[in-house]
Amino acid sequence: MIKYPPALVFTLVMVGGNLLMLAGLERTRAWTTSAGAILSVFGRAPLFYYIAHLWLLAAVGATWFRAGTGYGVVYLVWLAGLVPLYALTRWYGGFKTSTAPDSLWRLF
Repeated sequence: MIKYPPALVFTLVMVGGNLLMLAGLERTRAWTTSAGAILSVFGRAPLFYYIAHLWLLAAVGATWFRAGTGYGVVYLVWLAGLVPLYALTRWYGGFKTSTAPDSLWRLF
C-alpha cells in the first residue's frame, strides 16, 4: 500500500474505511447526541472552519510559540482553539442559512 503517488489499494482502503465508519455512525444514531450536534455545526460550514482554523492557529503560533513546542502543547492549543472556532462556525452557519440561495456567501 503506497500513499504517494496514490495507489489504487491505498485509495480503496481509505474510502472503504471512511464508508465503514460512516455506516457505523449512522447505525448507532450518533448524530442525534450532543457530540453529533457539535460535529454537525462544523460540517455545515467546513470551508469557513478550515480557513478560520488556519488563521487562528497561525496567529497563536506566531504570538506565543515562535521557538516551537511539543506535541502535548500542540494538542492542548488545538483543543482550546476549538471553542472560539465552534462559536465562529456556528455564527457563520446561521448567517449562511439566512442569506439568499444565490448569494456568493453560500459557497463557503
